[in-house]
Amino acid sequence: MKCVKCGRALGAIPAATVQTRQGTQAWGPVCARRAGLIAAKPRQRSLKVCHQAPEVDPRQIPLELAA
Repeated sequence: MKCVKCGRALGAIPAATVQTRQGTQAWGPVCARRAGLIAAKPRQRSLKVCHQAPEVDPRQIPLELAA
């Protein structure tokens, strides 16, 4: 079975099928998403990275930087 839009070989089950006068036409997953036949998968939210200030060791003497 091949995708109607791009001609790529599909697996056993197509992502979407459309009934037309010529018969049932199979669409691959990428072409079906682009055509709006199936909904896109929700994207996972990226992890929020929090940069923490390094712990200051109280036993160290603070240095004063001269500019």
